[in-house]
Amino acid sequence: MLDSDEQDKTSCSLAFVSSAFNEEENLEELYRQCLHAFEEICGRLPGRQLTFSMILVDNSSLDRTPEVIQQLMRQDPRVKGIRNFRNYGPEPSFVQGLRLAESDLIVMLCADLQDPPEVAGQMVQKLISDPLKPDAVFGCKRRSAGSPLIKSFRKLYYRMLSFSDRDTQVFPGFHGFGCYRRDVINQALDFWSDTAMTLRQCLASASINPGIVSYVQPERLRGQSSYRFMGYFSEASAGIITGKSLASRVSLRLGFTIFIASILVGAFILVNFATGHSGYAQGVPTLALLILLSSAFQVIMLSLVSRQIENGLHQPMRPTVRFRTL
Repeated sequence: MLDSDEQDKTSCSLAFVSSAFNEEENLEELYRQCLHAFEEICGRLPGRQLTFSMILVDNSSLDRTPEVIQQLMRQDPRVKGIRNFRNYGPEPSFVQGLRLAESDLIVMLCADLQDPPEVAGQMVQKLISDPLKPDAVFGCKRRSAGSPLIKSFRKLYYRMLSFSDRDTQVFPGFHGFGCYRRDVINQALDFWSDTAMTLRQCLASASINPGIVSYVQPERLRGQSSYRFMGYFSEASAGIITGKSLASRVSLRLGFTIFIASILVGAFILVNFATGHSGYAQGVPTLALLILLSSAFQVIMLSLVSRQIENGLHQPMRPTVRFRTL
């Protein structure tokens, strides 16, 4: 495998990897746009020798998606396709495509064209020619499609994602769309196998020096997304719950909140007693204060124990993806 310096001076291979579920209306256009983006990159970088390939993973679609992939494969032998035996969800499908990709540079994008291939072209150019030598370029949505409610939940999700894991920074608007060097993909796949992190967390953790390309996510023009509110909610919950620091951070903040509350309650009782307005039975205020203080210290200790547990390995529960070559 070429390192970043050697790769920038010699020829390198570029693969576009996408997962598709009921995307028969989008795949031909996706192929055309990816090929056009590749040709534009070659035109902007005449000193580089790039080779094109595309991997399409059909996630057990119910429409003509596998037939369209086979048609593209006959049209262009650089296109490879596989079909999952059942619907494993988008992330395991993407992982399977990344495992099959053997290129030096890999672009990961959704098949619904809401990850614009022309933006992917900008990412590839930045990855190759940026003097800062990034090992990945993340696509981050500065404005996205969807209802105001979905957009509000999306902003909250990224805040909670950062809160739940002190070791992984997932940039707001990043969902996996990006261009990656082969070593970053290899590291991300290791994280996927050895941890319970989501794919976007694995990619963010694997990149040491990422670049950023911001873009406006277009509306979906063809077909209908299989993701609904519960789909987004499940994905968001998985990302937050699997964060290594969630338990310790929540319990620590809860402990300090209870501790401050006990101080305020104690001050309130003391003021009432000093002004002669205390109507409590003897011993009740003291008992209540002791209970609050005890609860605070117990929760704080729980946060310390949680932090120690978080330092251990998080074993994943991944499905075994079974597929056949198209």
